[in-house]
Amino acid sequence: RGLQGRFRVPRAYDHVVRMICDRFRKVHINVVVCTPSDGGCIFGSLVADAMNLPLVPLQHGAAGRVARKTEKHTVNYDAVGYTANRCELVVQKDMISKGDNVLIVDEILSTGSLQIASRDLLLN
Repeated sequence: RGLQGRFRVPRAYDHVVRMICDRFRKVHINVVVCTPSDGGCIFGSLVADAMNLPLVPLQHGAAGRVARKTEKHTVNYDAVGYTANRCELVVQKDMISKGDNVLIVDEILSTGSLQIASRDLLLN
């Protein structure tokens, strides 16, 4: 069913969002970052809203389409469905500050390559 099946039952995704918020509320997160996947954007925005925090969306290779200065990071995917494709992740530089405590939200964890690339981008 994929992601769409999860949203047929509002209680189910509400439960997931509450679990994420409860788990990370004590860590003093001050920024929610969402991966450039559909589920990452959807769940990231729901979590940011529930925790009353700013949302920073990462984008795939969109540096030319973003008006502000950006930071780029090239990543190799080794996940099923990506078969070692290269892509760039992009974030607006002024959206994250040094010392921010960031929660990266994605809907699927297979190899972790997207989450690792997201972390690497934010640490640069």
